[in-house]
Amino acid sequence: MAITHYYVDPGGGDDGTGDGSIGTPWKTAQHALDTAVEGSDGTQINIKASTAQVLGAPLDLTAYTATNGALVESQRLILRGYTALANDGGRAEINCAGTAQWVSNYPYVQCVDLLVHTYGDNHGIYLGSGAAAIGCVVHKGASAPSGKSNIFLGAGGIIDSCYLYDDASGDASCARVSGGAGSVMNCYMIVTNGRNGIRLDSGGYVKGNIIKSAVNINPAIFAVNGQVTVESNIVYFTIASTGIGIYFYDRRGPGVARNNIICGASGVGGEGIYSDNVGPVIVGYNAFWNNTSNNVLSHVTVDETDHDVALAADPFTDAANGDFSLTEAAKTALAAAGWPASYLGAHANTVPNLNIGPIQMAAAAAAAARGRIIGG
Repeated sequence: MAITHYYVDPGGGDDGTGDGSIGTPWKTAQHALDTAVEGSDGTQINIKASTAQVLGAPLDLTAYTATNGALVESQRLILRGYTALANDGGRAEINCAGTAQWVSNYPYVQCVDLLVHTYGDNHGIYLGSGAAAIGCVVHKGASAPSGKSNIFLGAGGIIDSCYLYDDASGDASCARVSGGAGSVMNCYMIVTNGRNGIRLDSGGYVKGNIIKSAVNINPAIFAVNGQVTVESNIVYFTIASTGIGIYFYDRRGPGVARNNIICGASGVGGEGIYSDNVGPVIVGYNAFWNNTSNNVLSHVTVDETDHDVALAADPFTDAANGDFSLTEAAKTALAAAGWPASYLGAHANTVPNLNIGPIQMAAAAAAAARGRIIGG
């Protein structure tokens, strides 16, 4: 892989005397983008996780594309945090200081290991087709966005292992992919203001996410169009929610809802899984606790809801405070769903055939995983 690396240190770099190497880094990401020469497999701008990179204006790729040509799928542009060495997991802070992060929703840009905040009345990370946000923490900070998403990507976008919270008010989603099939996986979201946790507008895959909400979001996972697979997620309402956990509104294609855990939609009209119009192809093997209705479904092709698990109590150790490890009673109840012991494989700290919801680790292991995936 011949990707070309450049380095930015907001606290110790210099745009005048630096050369972009790890020993003599530049100071600003914008200077790096203005100066970088693309490698044969793309460009990675490494931003040091020490002092925040405070933007005076949105990041602009005019000079970058003038030098290197238009952004294309085969030539990646990556902005990634680091602490001492490239790709070491350090998370760099980008304080947008009330402006947007990017001047345009550029395609094929990847944001990795970044903390992005205070982005004004804009989307947090807003990029075009083929873009990705991986291992990022995004929150509105001192800004007051309305109807904007923490992360909004175009067709084929990937949102993976991100921590999204302190979201926009109004008709907003924490994570949204629009215009073509995308993926939202392994994320942790605390929804306090917006309408949705996850929204896929044109098909894709939603797996392994935890969405915690103290408001009547409607719904937590919104499959609008196209073929959407919603698998192994947790939706947890900390209030007697009147909202919906998973909503299939499919005008152009079917979907799948399996192995999800939905809790707390216990207010008037609260629903675990809801479908209308075309409806999903497969629904079943989901677990529910404390919902007014678990399934309100139409047009289901393969109805496996007789394999659902109705839990007798809150299945999590302390979900209100972020501990989603399962209680012993929940492990017993979910393991009794009848999956083979080898089904999909399981983490060493799980009951072997426990595969409803995200793979559940013991408390210590879960805390370690959160430190990598969603740590601040």
